[in-house]
Amino acid sequence: MFCFVGCEAMCSKLILARLGHHLPYRRCLGYSFTGFYVSSITPSSTGGQPAQIYYMSKDSVPAAHGSLNMMLIAVCYQVVTLAMPSPRSCCCPRCGRAWEPAWGCCCSMAGR
Repeated sequence: MFCFVGCEAMCSKLILARLGHHLPYRRCLGYSFTGFYVSSITPSSTGGQPAQIYYMSKDSVPAAHGSLNMMLIAVCYQVVTLAMPSPRSCCCPRCGRAWEPAWGCCCSMAGR
């Protein structure tokens, strides 16, 4: 959890800096923890991003920039999730068993 929140805070810091809002890392970490907490207590985890945008706007970040920040983080998260290989893509096409990067497939070891 701490790694996820810390990485989200660093992403927020970098995105907001590119938008012209140079905020300290601790402030961005506060936004991320706020979003994580509010998402945990609201139904369907729907309140985290609006809460983050609200607290950013209290720190003189326009709501449009806060929304863009949240959207870019969500898009990057989805792209990384889709780009990760599925367990099935790491299987041997002949037998369907797990592919071992060090030795190859069980089929090649058995002489099939």
